[in-house]
Amino acid sequence: MLELRPNCECCDRDLPPESGKAMICTFECTFCADCAQNVLGGTCPNCGGNFSQRPIRPAAMLKKYPASAKRVLKAEGCLPAQGCLRLYRQHQEQKKMLRKISLAALALAVSAAPAFAHLNPAEHGSFMAGVSHPLFGVDHILAMVAVGLWAAQLGTRKGFESSLWLVPAAFVGTMTLGFAAAISGAPLPFVEPVILASVVVIGLLAAMSLNVPTWAGMVMVGFFAFFHGHAHGGELGSAGAASFGIGFALSTALLHAAGIAIGLGFGRLLGGETGRVVTRLAGAATALGGVWLAVAG
Repeated sequence: MLELRPNCECCDRDLPPESGKAMICTFECTFCADCAQNVLGGTCPNCGGNFSQRPIRPAAMLKKYPASAKRVLKAEGCLPAQGCLRLYRQHQEQKKMLRKISLAALALAVSAAPAFAHLNPAEHGSFMAGVSHPLFGVDHILAMVAVGLWAAQLGTRKGFESSLWLVPAAFVGTMTLGFAAAISGAPLPFVEPVILASVVVIGLLAAMSLNVPTWAGMVMVGFFAFFHGHAHGGELGSAGAASFGIGFALSTALLHAAGIAIGLGFGRLLGGETGRVVTRLAGAATALGGVWLAVAG
């Protein structure tokens, strides 16, 4: 007769003998169906055995063979499920992270929605006008998030961790130079076509997860950043240059951070190859968005 364990060894959920949701392995480690499938992937972390449904013990049989009041340790098989408990806690943390990423993406979308009408510097101030400006165009949003996605991919390589912040920093810094060139009156041809191209190209870099040295990544995004900055400077209007510049630089950095959070979040949430594939798909979606903007425009 099975020595029933009354609780899931993963989440400690009650599993009375009459429960039909209890799973056991070869050595009678007991788990609830949710943990067995969603946390452990159908394999016992202790003995490596597959799970099967634990037999339901009739009430009459319980009187003769009462359920065990404690976990049973079997010398020939499983040990206490400390590793399982760790996996369960990691699973809960991953779900929390997914909710945070979803909320952050929602907040970004909500903040971007009203920004399709430029904030008037006279009403809202030069700084807030600058903060809203990168959110005015979908092309700006896609390009800057794509930079964050690619930086997240580059920064996860051993020995190249600095790419995580140097590549976005190069974009912000070079964009500021483009802004300065615009307000000084220096002309720059093909600004809008290059901005659209940046969405496609940087999206493809993330879609291919192209590995390049940190300096090369900085140069590549910096080239496009100069055109983005020039576009911002060309629409300065009545805003104060310094406050406006600080505002759109901050907004750009936050969009980069959103892209990095998405890239790293997918990697940690889904893990391994699956996380990398999903991040690459996000880059591909960005590139397709750039193609759509070019065709629709």
